[in-house]
Order: sequence, then C-alpha cells, then structure tokens
Amino acid sequence: MSTQSKRRRRGPLILLALMALPIALLSWDMEARLWLVANAWAVSQKVLLNARHCPWPRVLSFYSASMDLPARVERHEQQVSVVETDEALGIERVKHPSRSFWVRVAGERWAGVRLIPYLLAEHEWMSQRHPVSDVRPGDIVLDCGAHVGVFTQRALDRGASKVMAIDPDPVQLECLRRNFADEIARGAVIVVPKGVWSSGGTLTLNVGVQNSGMSSLVEETGGETIDVEVTTIDDLVKELGLERVDYIKMDIEGAEREALRGGLRTIAGFQPRILLETYHRPDDMDVLPQVLYSAYPGYTAYCGDCEFTSDPANRLVPHFMYWE
Repeated sequence: MSTQSKRRRRGPLILLALMALPIALLSWDMEARLWLVANAWAVSQKVLLNARHCPWPRVLSFYSASMDLPARVERHEQQVSVVETDEALGIERVKHPSRSFWVRVAGERWAGVRLIPYLLAEHEWMSQRHPVSDVRPGDIVLDCGAHVGVFTQRALDRGASKVMAIDPDPVQLECLRRNFADEIARGAVIVVPKGVWSSGGTLTLNVGVQNSGMSSLVEETGGETIDVEVTTIDDLVKELGLERVDYIKMDIEGAEREALRGGLRTIAGFQPRILLETYHRPDDMDVLPQVLYSAYPGYTAYCGDCEFTSDPANRLVPHFMYWE
C-alpha cells in the first residue's frame, strides 16, 4: 500500500479520535480532568524547551507531585496550635506533635502558624523523593538558612550527631535558641549567628515579608533591611573544628551559588550529600551544578519534583536537587 493511501485511511481515524476526546473527557471525573490538563501543560513546556532541567519522569508526574505537597500541608495544619506569644519580639510558639517552634507571627502570605505546617510538609515531601540522600545516623550537618529549625529537627530525628543551625536574622536566632535549648546545652545543635557567603564581612539582609522564611541577602523583599555578618562554609568548618561534614542543606533565597563558592574546600574534601533548593534564581540550574562539579566532579545529581515559576525563560524547574 502506498504512503498516500495509508495517509488517506489514517485521516478519518485521527478525526474520529479527536471527536471522541471531548466525550471521553466528559465521562472522566474532575480529578482525571485536572490530571490531564496539568500534565499536558507540563509536557507542552518540556516540548517548548521551557523545562529543560526537568527529566521526563518528573514532567509526567507533575500533577501528582503538585497535589502531594498541599495534602501534606493540610495534614500538618490540623496538628498545630498557637500556645504562647511574645509580643515584644513579635513571635509565637506553635505546638506540633514533633516539637513546639517559636516563629515570627508576621507574614503577608503565611503567618507563623501557617508557615510551620508548610515547612514540616515541604521537608517531608522532599526527603521522600530520594530517601537514600537524606540525613543518616551520625551525620554532621550544616543547616544553611536554618530559619527556626524545622530541618534541624528533622536532621536530629534522622540521627544526626551534630547540626550547625546557620542563620543571620536576629529574631530567628532567638527562636532557634528557644526551640533547641536542650540540644544546644548538650552540644547536639550549634547556633551560628551568621549568613553564608563567598567571603566574610557584612551584608544587608532583606527581611522576609510574605513569610519569615523568605529573608534574603540578594533579593529585595519590600521589608526592612538589617546589616548582618557573613562567613564562608570553609572558614566556619575551620573555626568550629569540624572533623568532617556529611550533609549540607541549603535554602537561602538566591544566595546558594555564593555560599557554595565559599565552601569549595569543604565540598572537595568531604564530598557531603547536598540538598539545594534550586528555583530562586532563573539560572540556578545552570550555575549551581557548575559550582558543585568544579569542587567535586564525582557528584551524581537527583532531580526533585518540578514546579512552575513566574519566570518566562524557564517555566518548569526543579524545586530542589540532591547531590551525592
């Protein structure tokens, strides 16, 4: 049969399929329709090269992944309550079965009582995407951008022997000291009152407005600004006399590349497992791997779930990445 004949016979079949699609969609429940629309949009971004850092398995699981996190947040929201407030500092103690967390009350998008469930759910969600890259018993951990210690708590629960909770914000440092008073006393948590950067010195911190976890050394937030001390990971490891670093978690609102550049000796020397949030800056997925591989080319990367951003140059990006 000629190619032209095959096309003539295939044409009506394609037309029938297209005519049947709306009928099939009508017969599906709302969940199935949302799954189709969301995943079709994700696939379109991959085809249009707006999702080049998201592998096909993450693209095709976009809808289920995007529904997973909100479901986890909702579950944690049902378990929290405000049990105490310090009006002078503008902080409140949010009780959760895992621990009580002091946290800033303010937040245009998420006040403290809503932010804690999100952070608990986010770290739970991330760790379950590639469990072998999670914190392991006995690990020495750098929690860069510790905020009020949600990840610090998770690392301790996973058996970390010591966690360096690193944050430059004075209010969040007070929250950390209250949240981990016992662990600090026994040396399991060391609070580091600095930001991490490519060099030491003083920088301006833009305090988060949408929520207290969005303070940034590189991105304007529309809130107040304060001068804070910064250091490098390499200098910090030397100053604290750490014999090794097994794990680095880094969520510092766009300053990740600078902090990694300040830790090249540590990364090269210890090859720690690394968790990075990779959506803050449009070229994060180009720059961050280059910095890491310049220190240790032997890393293997594992892509976390992908999400849409408002950046038109790269619409679908990994929310986080693991390196080990």
